[in-house]
Amino acid sequence: MLLVNNDRVAKFAQLRGPMNISETKLRILEAIKEKPKDLTSIAEELGTTEQNVHYHLGPLVREGIVEVIHEGKKLYMLKADAFGYILREGMPYKGRATPHMIEAFFHPLAKDGALNAYVVVGAPDPHGAFMQRARDGHYVGVLGLFLGQHFTFSDFPVMVDTDVRAERLLDQNLILLGGPAANTATWELLDRRKMFFDVDNPWMIKGRKDMYGDDNYGLVAKFRNPYNEENWVLLIAGVRAVGTKAAVIGITNHWEELLANYREGKEFYWIVQGYDRNADGHIDFIQVKEYGEIR
Repeated sequence: MLLVNNDRVAKFAQLRGPMNISETKLRILEAIKEKPKDLTSIAEELGTTEQNVHYHLGPLVREGIVEVIHEGKKLYMLKADAFGYILREGMPYKGRATPHMIEAFFHPLAKDGALNAYVVVGAPDPHGAFMQRARDGHYVGVLGLFLGQHFTFSDFPVMVDTDVRAERLLDQNLILLGGPAANTATWELLDRRKMFFDVDNPWMIKGRKDMYGDDNYGLVAKFRNPYNEENWVLLIAGVRAVGTKAAVIGITNHWEELLANYREGKEFYWIVQGYDRNADGHIDFIQVKEYGEIR
């Protein structure tokens, strides 16, 4: 499909380490199949960031699929015109594999291919200090479709915030959907850590670089549970419901861009802004405004 030429064929039977042969890597190979190109040119052709391209080029260079040459500036070229990928002999095909980045990011919220966390949404009735109705609970459907591509589950994993608090489950692995005004589990855990939202005025996201108060700002953050540091919390929240939608779009549709910055085992966050790119009245695109380790 990709690189057809009878002169040179490179076959690699076993990679030195796990490498996800993702769509982005294939598009990079397509971009440089005719001639060597620099990082900027590849990023422009793919319509993504140089950082994202650099992340995906790393394994390709390490495994000898792509070669780096210097002609005034660093260029990337194919090591061969065709490649053969041999699956491990004797191993059953298990269907679509979960990319390593997703496995690493969701660990231990998911382990051994199975979800290992409660997904917590805000209750739809007025509740909490601000007597808010959660208007973003239906976004759990989109999140569930994404999680279902990669992980199985046994027990019903979705709960409302009031039940999680009543049953004293706040010390578990949790995936929280919604900001502190409408999700009291979010409110309590962030108040415990004193980060991201001012729980007395939960209409602003506090980043390291700036404050974000527009409705279309969202937050994706993974951090240790303050009630049990062996467990973790994944927070997907917004200033308003539309900001939560931007955060959900970020982790489900743009996970490659987000997780390219992630460092395994670290507490990490991303603040995103949602945009209505096709002008139909709904957010369909995000940009990362800032990200980094949580300190």
